[in-house]
Amino acid sequence: YFGSCQRAGIASPSAAMAPSWVPCVLSVLIGAWGPVRTVADAPAAKTLAEMLAKIESGEFANNFFDGEVIKKGPKNDEEAVAGCLLDKVGAIVDEGGVANFVNDLQVDLAACCTKGSKDIQAACSNDVSKAYDLLAGVNAGDHGADIA
Repeated sequence: YFGSCQRAGIASPSAAMAPSWVPCVLSVLIGAWGPVRTVADAPAAKTLAEMLAKIESGEFANNFFDGEVIKKGPKNDEEAVAGCLLDKVGAIVDEGGVANFVNDLQVDLAACCTKGSKDIQAACSNDVSKAYDLLAGVNAGDHGADIA
């Protein structure tokens, strides 16, 4: 799936900055599973901006989790955000997150964009908004595996 990401101008996973390829991987993987089957969080907001506002207001818990995937732990907020995003890729691939808990995946993906400075948060939001929109569409039943 990385060939389509590279054609879109997104670096491969071997690139030094992992966050730039994570949204592409998320987008590709989201199309591989169908609609939600279980929900633990309240219904996620339809847009990433709305979901971030709900987390910031306290309406939703901030489920930020760096995934413990960065060797020796994240050295800064950017690495923590990268780890959080990689954890969501793992949830999609290893746990069938889109098929089994797409709503919670939306909430958790949004939480990845709550760490660090406003610049880091804005960069994260810009990077993952398309993936969030795809999850929201699956969650709403608007489309399934053919979206990617």
